Amino acid sequence: MKPLLAFLLMTACCARAQTGDKARTAGLGQETAQALMNARKYAEAEQVFQTLTEARTKNLGAEHRDTLTSRAGLVRSKMAQGKFAEAESELRSLIAVDERVLGQDHYDTLAARSGRVTCLLELGKFIDAEQEQRAVLASRERELGPEDRRTLLARCSLATILIHAEKYAEAESLVRAVIPVSLRVLGPEHSTSLYCYSILASVLVYNEKFSEAEQVNRSLIPIQAHVFGPEHLNTLSSRSQLAKALLDQGKAEEQPCAVPAGGEEDC
Repeated sequence: MKPLLAFLLMTACCARAQTGDKARTAGLGQETAQALMNARKYAEAEQVFQTLTEARTKNLGAEHRDTLTSRAGLVRSKMAQGKFAEAESELRSLIAVDERVLGQDHYDTLAARSGRVTCLLELGKFIDAEQEQRAVLASRERELGPEDRRTLLARCSLATILIHAEKYAEAESLVRAVIPVSLRVLGPEHSTSLYCYSILASVLVYNEKFSEAEQVNRSLIPIQAHVFGPEHLNTLSSRSQLAKALLDQGKAEEQPCAVPAGGEEDC
């Protein structure tokens, strides 16, 4: 272990410190771990979060908010390293405590649930991911209402999971219902609206509706280029989807449009 990291771990978890010193030291440990995450030193961050979690569990209790915060950080550090099985196991335990201490609709509980959805998708457990995302969506609708941005995003995320689970017809129906609401509430250039449109374009290809997929992508690409930039991953993904839709229609000779930086040119 690097000397600096060893020192930080030692100071972050000094169990003999005075009460005030404990709080300051724990705060230092949290800041150190987050700084390591920001520097993409995820393995080192994991060590700090792990030791911090153990110290807080001992000194504050397993259900203290600070303990739960350090556990959430530990999960993030594991996910950043691709340790999705470990992270998913930790999240199952964390969610149970969050629901008991904070409530099922609390922001931290939903964040943990959303993190578990990501892990389950990475592990190929699509049925479990769908079930978890439906729980997130139900909570969003209950707490925020059906037209809140976060609710709309949760519904589109569910559609994405349904695509992974090869439930294409249900995914298409769901995202078609979301888009008009998102356009009315958020506008056509909002990231959530664009995300929902990109899901629709994707599921149309799976449902072999290639002509409509082409039209959606041709409309979507200039807006993405204007909002995100022509070289943004979302824009490039839509260009790839357009190329596939053209190919599946036997239009291989047609090239996806090149969009200038201003994003004004129509496809």
